[in-house]
Amino acid sequence: MQFTSRADLTDSSIGENILKQLGSSLADRGFSNVTLHWSQPPQQVIQKEKTATQNAALWGKTSESSVWPYTGPEFAIDGLLTTWTHTMEETDPWWRVDLLKVYKVNRVTITNRHTSEWRIAGAVIRIGNYPDIYSNAICGVISTLAASATALSHAVGWRDVI
Repeated sequence: MQFTSRADLTDSSIGENILKQLGSSLADRGFSNVTLHWSQPPQQVIQKEKTATQNAALWGKTSESSVWPYTGPEFAIDGLLTTWTHTMEETDPWWRVDLLKVYKVNRVTITNRHTSEWRIAGAVIRIGNYPDIYSNAICGVISTLAASATALSHAVGWRDVI
C-alpha cells in the first residue's frame, strides 16, 4: 500500500503512530484482526511541483555523450543539490534535456556540484529545437563557476524551445 503523508515518516515514532492510526481506521471498517508493519522503512520523497514560472527541465528527458559510472544524465535535473552527473573524459562532451513540448525559455540556471568544480569550466549553454546540439544557438558560456555556485543565463529573445 502506498499513501501520501505530510508527516516525517523517517522518524520511527511518527511512523509507528501512523500505523496505529491506520489500524484503528481499518478496525472502524470491520477489519479487526490485522497486524500492520513496514516492509521497508519509509523514505522521504521530494516531489517536483509545477508552478506558474515552472522549471520545465524537471520533467524533461535527459541524455549525454557518455555516462560516468554510478551517475546518469537524469541526476542533473532531479531537483537535489546532492546529486550530479558528468561524462567520461572525452573531447566535446555534452549533456542535453528535451523539454518534451514547446516552452518560452526565459532563463537557464546551472548550479555547479560541490566538489570537482573545475569540471564545468568552458561549458557552452545552447537553446533550440535542433536534435543536433551544435545547431542550436549559444545563450551562455561558463568559463568558471565555484563549487555549489549558480550561474544564470538569460535567454532574451528565445521562444518556442523544445
